[in-house]
Amino acid sequence: MECMQQATEVKNFYLEVKVRYLKKNGSSKRQWFATNVCVGTVNCKQKYDEVLINFTHIDADNPEFFLQPGQVIKVLKGKVKQSKCGTVPEVWLDVDSFRQTDEEEKSKINFV
Repeated sequence: MECMQQATEVKNFYLEVKVRYLKKNGSSKRQWFATNVCVGTVNCKQKYDEVLINFTHIDADNPEFFLQPGQVIKVLKGKVKQSKCGTVPEVWLDVDSFRQTDEEEKSKINFV
């Protein structure tokens, strides 16, 4: 059963990536997520307490993918999908493209 109901294209916003490890079938699976995500940079048109992140353009288990937990990225293009299935609604962010930020940029956007 498909649960993703609403999809919205998003672009040009910052978030801090976090990671947690979920036990599944005797092994650990990495899950990228972010908290307090604000989409719509001018007036924060939409705020999410937590989004689960899917990097659509790379393999999440690719060892050459050097994104570190706690790193701030700028999402250049993506899609927010809201699920209404189950007891707890989920919000997924499919990141189509992003770029990493440096310390100078983080200080300019007051992202600590």
